[in-house]
Amino acid sequence: MSSAEELGRAFIQQIKNRLHCNATWDANRNARVAELEAEGYRIIDGGDQTSPDEEEVYTDWRTGEELPSRGSDNWYHIDVIYDEIGIPETVSVTSLPESLIEVINQWVDAEKAEARALAKCKADVA
Repeated sequence: MSSAEELGRAFIQQIKNRLHCNATWDANRNARVAELEAEGYRIIDGGDQTSPDEEEVYTDWRTGEELPSRGSDNWYHIDVIYDEIGIPETVSVTSLPESLIEVINQWVDAEKAEARALAKCKADVA
């Protein structure tokens, strides 16, 4: 196998590794959301103030519906869920430089559809 083939395979493997990590994270998040919704919680997002004079704006995490700023006892913020489940570790391909792995991971996060399509390639580079 040529070094170009090895590099291509390593590149594709790193894309697959990141996609797997993201899928695991999504599954963990969705499972926790389902648990909380079964307990009667509404999952919310937002709450960031754009200025001290403005009220915080919350939205329903599923629908994007804007909610009253006063809050509710049955609200559960999505950021708390992210903190609870943590971020799974992406396995790194050891033959690639760490700086390249970081760029590949960022690209996969930003371009999921393209990454999925590329991950299906056999990486036969001549």
